[in-house]
Amino acid sequence: MKKIGIFKMSIVFIAGLMLAGVSAEASWWSTVPYTYGSASLEFSNGQKIVTGRYNILHSVYQDNGAIMYTFSTDGLTWSTPIALACGTPSKYPAIAADSSGKLAVVWHDVNTDSISYVFHNGTSWSMPMQIVASGTEPSIVARGTTVYLAWTTQNAVRYASFPTLTPALVTGEVIGSTTCNATHFRLPSIALIENPCNPPIPVVGFLYDSDEQTTVGVCNNPTTSVGPKVYKRDNVMGVWNLAWSNLRTSLTTGSTVESISLAVASRYSSGDLYVGYSDVQNGGARTDLGHGRGATWSTAANLDNLRHHIHVRANESSASPVGTFRLAMAYDGGYDANYRDGVWAGTGALSWTSATTYTTGPPAARPHAAWWKRCSAGTQTDVRVLAEEDLAVCIPCSGTSLGVESEQVTPCPTVVIGPIPYYPCKAILLATAVLSGPGVGGPIVVVDVTEAGVLKSATDRGATVVTASGDTINISWRTGRVAWSSDSVVALTGTTEADVTFTSSKAKFTVERQGAVGGFDRTPNVCPAR
Repeated sequence: MKKIGIFKMSIVFIAGLMLAGVSAEASWWSTVPYTYGSASLEFSNGQKIVTGRYNILHSVYQDNGAIMYTFSTDGLTWSTPIALACGTPSKYPAIAADSSGKLAVVWHDVNTDSISYVFHNGTSWSMPMQIVASGTEPSIVARGTTVYLAWTTQNAVRYASFPTLTPALVTGEVIGSTTCNATHFRLPSIALIENPCNPPIPVVGFLYDSDEQTTVGVCNNPTTSVGPKVYKRDNVMGVWNLAWSNLRTSLTTGSTVESISLAVASRYSSGDLYVGYSDVQNGGARTDLGHGRGATWSTAANLDNLRHHIHVRANESSASPVGTFRLAMAYDGGYDANYRDGVWAGTGALSWTSATTYTTGPPAARPHAAWWKRCSAGTQTDVRVLAEEDLAVCIPCSGTSLGVESEQVTPCPTVVIGPIPYYPCKAILLATAVLSGPGVGGPIVVVDVTEAGVLKSATDRGATVVTASGDTINISWRTGRVAWSSDSVVALTGTTEADVTFTSSKAKFTVERQGAVGGFDRTPNVCPAR
């Protein structure tokens, strides 16, 4: 890892508030360089960076036909990338982490025009398997111990779900389809909405484009169309219903259409949905942001009238205001990656809470927004964007590498607990493990309270969790000290997993002790070391 550029700020936006007197340092940090020159983070419909259990960051990308993976526990130091697939051209990877900390990765196999899948079970990676016989541009999310997958065959968008650790070849449900050759379904992106005490509601958005003006036969249509469509699944009936669309149409002879980029994100607990998209009609581009909750959708906000790679990520932490999101963009094929934060909740109006920030290292492309932070030794590290950085401007560097834009804030801001939806049917689960890896500095004991509530405080004397019902759970240990913490995880040195205890006067909870967790950097037996 190396730091390429630094600048200082006297103020910083935290959770939508401008805090004076807070010292903040923004830096660009790069991973191990690789040789593939471009498109390693191509397409924003599938997540390339996610936060898993125990606040571990996981990332995937494509490198000269191989699917690569790297992870970080501190947001600054990244593991040496390993290959999850090689030997056959592969692209468009996407990654998800389920609630138990298991990982799922999908990608498009170019030779067979199929979609492959691997999982990490907590200690090792599985062998790759074909999950979809014919498909491309996959997108996945995970919740509980289930993976939710969306993909396209260009003339159809499909969906399937399956257990993280026991996948099987799927054909999936059809969300939308056509038999017309000049009509396409592109870049499906999947998100989930909480459905209290029931399986979550899948939401799939995609870009639709149709130009059948010169088609002969039943598909002929003088009107061209392009734009996003968003469908929600009715889990009771097993059908997909159109929730929102924003198509542009034209009767101009010779009209052209092009789908550029699309990403869908959700705040799981509130149901707020965000759709960032970019398309072109008759040579005129638009890049917009859509938002909806339930049956109510706001008028899409036009960001500009240029072609963009666009990615959006909702902040799902209960220590953040409802409706908080991060938008990342770059000109399509360009190196001007930037990001900004905003709030758009329910039927309220869009409000930007930060100015547009351009990445501070080498010119960067195809940014993917992230929400990740942790406090260590009084300094909070906040990871904001993953992007491709062009090392051609760095001597003697060459090619491209991945970069992560991060900000360090001193002192760590106080955790402000927002609304946590409460459902009596929802189990309260706390998890412990022993973790090692880049940025750890040695085995540490970690406690994850994501499925229990929010970590209100953590000192060397103990920690306190506030649950959705307002009850508290006290975490204690006889020896050791806090190495770092976030709003959902506390990490301890000088103690053992068995020494960590939990007590509460009211809350009923379960503790899962996982033991050693790791093996993320152990290459499956399918690829030579790179």
